[in-house]
Amino acid sequence: MTRLCQKEQNRVLGNRMNNRLLLLAFTVGLLGIGLIAHADTVTLKDGTKVEGVVIKQGDNYWVKTADGESRQIPGDKVASIAKGSTAKPVDTEKPTTPANTTPSVTPAPVEVSFAQTKRKADLVDTAAAAVAIWQSYVDSAKADSPDAASAKTELEKWKKLADEGAQKINGKWVSGDERQKLSKQVMKLCTEAFEDIVQDRLLQAPAKLQEALKLNPNCYSANALLGYMSMLQHNADDAIRYFDIALKAQPKAIGVMADEGILLVQDKKQYERGIMLIYKAALLEDDGGIAQDLITAISRAPDAVRNSARMKPAVDAALLLAGKYRINPNLPSEKQKWVMLTPVPFEGAEERDKQMTGVIWNGSGFIVSADGLILTNRHVAADAPKLKVITSTGERMAKVIKIDDDQDLALIKIEPKPGEKLPFIHLTKNDGPADGADIVVMGYPMAGMLGVNIKITRGIVSSASARGECDVLVDAKVNPGNSGGPMIDRFGNVAAIVAMKSRTSDFEDSYGMGISAGRIRKFLLKNKVDLDAAGANADAMSAEEIAAKVKPAAVCILAIH
Repeated sequence: MTRLCQKEQNRVLGNRMNNRLLLLAFTVGLLGIGLIAHADTVTLKDGTKVEGVVIKQGDNYWVKTADGESRQIPGDKVASIAKGSTAKPVDTEKPTTPANTTPSVTPAPVEVSFAQTKRKADLVDTAAAAVAIWQSYVDSAKADSPDAASAKTELEKWKKLADEGAQKINGKWVSGDERQKLSKQVMKLCTEAFEDIVQDRLLQAPAKLQEALKLNPNCYSANALLGYMSMLQHNADDAIRYFDIALKAQPKAIGVMADEGILLVQDKKQYERGIMLIYKAALLEDDGGIAQDLITAISRAPDAVRNSARMKPAVDAALLLAGKYRINPNLPSEKQKWVMLTPVPFEGAEERDKQMTGVIWNGSGFIVSADGLILTNRHVAADAPKLKVITSTGERMAKVIKIDDDQDLALIKIEPKPGEKLPFIHLTKNDGPADGADIVVMGYPMAGMLGVNIKITRGIVSSASARGECDVLVDAKVNPGNSGGPMIDRFGNVAAIVAMKSRTSDFEDSYGMGISAGRIRKFLLKNKVDLDAAGANADAMSAEEIAAKVKPAAVCILAIH
């Protein structure tokens, strides 16, 4: 069985490029290829020549070559630089004067004009790259240059755009309120599409993602998810195209790297490139899925590739991860499986990111008394340094009242405001639901991905006599973060509490597993907690009516530092 709390699944969705130096290094690498027509030429001391767009950064040089690759060249390896296709070389070292000879004349540095600099800056894809270009020009310009003041004005303009997080979208620079509004529109579409995918509404997702791409063609989330869906359709070319755009926006998106690596090995037979891409993802952050993909990719490669010296680091890593995740690397290649990783949308989710700052894991719960008692799982509440509860009326800190040693149950408490009576729900009078009974499941799955908004699924009780710790089995979809949430019967009362999900595979559906109301009642009585009994059953309620009744009492629980 797989626990549902997000101790292992709440990854930092960051990698947001807050570090200006990393952002600068990344964005300079994205300079427009159209500039190569007037390429600079770097001549190295060993005689090698490199052509492309050259920008000096400290003691080093960044070069964007005609094939789209970016490279950094240490300054001490450079002999000269020629600016533009007809420019004379700039000697990067002081000239030496051989004995008994007439000193040679050192070529004067070729100055880049204001107009050339402006053309170069206007063609870049990120504001930070334009800042680097103008800063280089300002640093090298003569004090009495007639363009010095204009260059400083340009520099300040681009710095402002960079500070505002401006993006070049459909050829237009967008920043401030306009960018936030656009970002929210795009993120809403991508998040809805992601929910469609994970909630088995796959056919509804593509139209939303295409609409998001019209608003922002470079959107990471839309491209990553469309790549994933193209992969499901066995359309490798489209999938790789979408994934490549996504990786330009988020170079450390490990799920996209791994999925593209699968395509390169399985469909394109580009074994080395595919293996190294999955290996790169594993270096950034290993998990069981990526480990399995790396092992599978290596097993499918020809012997000449698998046994090459270049593959040794990846092969060694695969063996190490196989031990960690208990994967048998010696199975025949046809028995090794691929694990596709669903990309998670995270662009522009400022409010969600703020809520999830410092969060270790999240789970769900529900209020069972007007004075703030909350039922949840032991694995949600135990071992948390602090517990923060998000209710329908705001955030509050909680304290642990009781952790059960026998069952996966816990009781925590929040304090009502003066005169406040918190909304709560009752346990059903029955000890457990009947087989085939309708069930509504509420909770906060994948809060780090989907935000702190309640999610509702429906199903039926597949078994009300399951053995073991959980005695209620339902076919309603549950995911990490649902732990501790209520399973509601058709009268709006708690029939069970979500505790775990059954393990799933590519060919098997998972089940939500819960602890019945009867067992919950025994836990409460043992700890001398007397709750109001549920009233007489009225007419059965619709799912909408159940949601309206229960939502105010369902809470998101965050374990924080």
